[in-house]
Amino acid sequence: MTPNHPGEDGVSVPPQTRLFRIGANAHLSPEATRRRKALPLMFELSTEDKKTTPPSLSVWAEELTIADQAWDFMGAKPKNTVVACLSADDVRAIPVPPQFQQVNVVWEQAKRDDGDGNLIPNLAPGAEGHCGIIGLAQGGTADKNHRKALRLDLAEAAKISPVPVPHDFDEDHVRIAAYFLYQTTHLNGTAETHWVSAIRQLRRHRVRLDGMAQD
Repeated sequence: MTPNHPGEDGVSVPPQTRLFRIGANAHLSPEATRRRKALPLMFELSTEDKKTTPPSLSVWAEELTIADQAWDFMGAKPKNTVVACLSADDVRAIPVPPQFQQVNVVWEQAKRDDGDGNLIPNLAPGAEGHCGIIGLAQGGTADKNHRKALRLDLAEAAKISPVPVPHDFDEDHVRIAAYFLYQTTHLNGTAETHWVSAIRQLRRHRVRLDGMAQD
């Protein structure tokens, strides 16, 4: 099921929801990039992730947020150019030790800094796609290797997108795609809405082409 609106905080996202996480490219080798292989390092909880209750790995639902929006929400850091993609089903299929609860993906309100160091709800367009992967911080000191195995399984399930952040599309192509969507869908919306839809379609098209080249 493809979500067209977010659920309440803590509620599981629908099956088959397409997700992505943005990470740094510092440790991604040229061969890993060519093969679209993600690294376990991309699925380590950040300091901010560990502060949530329960601790959750920040991810985004692709149908509600495009990677360019998420990158901007995260501070548009130049080092974060890699987009790792997977589905909620991939996450839930990861095997866990008997003493662990199943890893899951739930809706999670995106937050932003209000300028005074306080975190408040992010209500900007696209922020509604924020989710969290919970269950990666289970156990104690003796379960370190179990948690490492969970991150490894996530990396195995994920694929690196051939489109980085920020996107590398020619802006003329984006404008043409946005105008085409406006003409063919007949949906009301702002110029930003059509731009977002165009970027989403261009990203998906590049992914399909890359997948055919990999086969």
